[in-house]
Amino acid sequence: MNLTFKIIVLYFARMREEQLIPLAPILVESTRSIGYTFESALADIIDNSLSVNATIIEVEYASQAANAYLCVVDNGVGMGKEELRAAMRYGSRSSLEARSSADLGRFGLGMKTASMSQCRELTVVSKKGGKLSAAVWDLDYVIEKSDWIIKEFSEVEINNLGIPTLGELKKFDSGTLVMWRRFDRLEHSAKDFNGSFLDKVNLSRDHVALVFHRYISGDSFSEPIKIYFNREPVAAIDPFLTTHPGTQPLEDRRIRIDESEILVKPYILPYISKISEKYLSYLGQKEDLKKNQGFYLYRNKRLIAYGTWFGLHRQYELEKLTRIRVDIPSELDSLWSIDIKKSTAILPDKIRKNLIEIIANSVPKSKRELTYKGRKTSSPDIKTAWYEVENRGAFHYKISRDTSLFKLVESHIDESGLKYMEAFLRDLEDQLPYIPVYKNIAESKVYDEIPQISEDEILLLAESNIEMLVSSGFSESDAIAMISNEYTYSRYPSVIAALKERLK
Repeated sequence: MNLTFKIIVLYFARMREEQLIPLAPILVESTRSIGYTFESALADIIDNSLSVNATIIEVEYASQAANAYLCVVDNGVGMGKEELRAAMRYGSRSSLEARSSADLGRFGLGMKTASMSQCRELTVVSKKGGKLSAAVWDLDYVIEKSDWIIKEFSEVEINNLGIPTLGELKKFDSGTLVMWRRFDRLEHSAKDFNGSFLDKVNLSRDHVALVFHRYISGDSFSEPIKIYFNREPVAAIDPFLTTHPGTQPLEDRRIRIDESEILVKPYILPYISKISEKYLSYLGQKEDLKKNQGFYLYRNKRLIAYGTWFGLHRQYELEKLTRIRVDIPSELDSLWSIDIKKSTAILPDKIRKNLIEIIANSVPKSKRELTYKGRKTSSPDIKTAWYEVENRGAFHYKISRDTSLFKLVESHIDESGLKYMEAFLRDLEDQLPYIPVYKNIAESKVYDEIPQISEDEILLLAESNIEMLVSSGFSESDAIAMISNEYTYSRYPSVIAALKERLK
């Protein structure tokens, strides 16, 4: 036998496998720093409720430091003892496993990592077949035992655990209760635990209203999902204002990837002045319009990422009304690199070109909505006091000398007065405050509509204009027609109608 061959045989003969189990205290503490926020952690718990067909989800909480808790109770299918034990296991399901369209899970880690990122004690009670099962992850107990050990309780013991919302679970035929206690990180970081806790809960309420708005509104579902925070119902926050009459839904686009389909739906929001306080609350603050433009990525109708162009486009003021909904199925998770928190995604190269084309077809419509805001007529013949002048790709604005009002003033001034007026107008044109105007428009601080002159005043002005035009050789009907096409008078249809009535 060749010597080299003998050595290889001996080497492999001696090789053996060794099981290396992660140290429970170290690994659990490490997973607490994945990057969950309070609101994203709570959303992960609600994901689980929706995945088990819950139609009612109740979030109950108390903020006093010594007895603070947060509970999520649902009326889903519930779990028996063995099912609960499996659900409490870290990595209970593979991310490669095929999932139903209703399943919002991803790695089989969500409930545990999300919960332990916020607290040191996770209690889960589930009801199925009329029986209660309960298990607890207690981080201090894991450290004490230095092992992956959960606490399990009998039905009698469950009633003595002091769970404040246990009665809410019992009223359902089946369901699950998830409770967080001992918020150590908040206790150490907050000066006012009670105030900070309530702030986080309030932020979470808005987050839930946005992330699950299609579930709450009943979008393509048999019935709307009801979510409550301390018994107060959560209203859906629709970022597209789909029920607003001024919203422009654009044409759907379907993108095929292998055996799956991505649905893309652009929307153009109405201008801010057309949005009531009710609808405005869906959009956040006025200044949020610009930063929230772009793509809204949904996985199984659950919002994953929003207010991003995925590096395909820059944020522009004139395009702040553009929002594009992208619906992906769960089987494309890996393609989009959706993270464990379900809060970020990476655009696949496969559809980059498709989305660029959709952007090119959508954003010009946002520009037009902003450019033409406040117009009372769609007629291109309306004469305005200002007009745009282009010079080598740059723009500036001039005061029109062609309006009837200008000509009326001109007719009452002698030659020397005209020179002074022309100098004054050029001074106005040179000092147009472009930068402050742009800043105020960007912050939505300008008048949505120019304050109007009284009808009596505009009627006197119109009559003087008509008189001047008639004296210059125009008929009265032509003179009325001319001023009707000027912006100053076009905003007063009743005055124009009264003038035309005189001709009869």
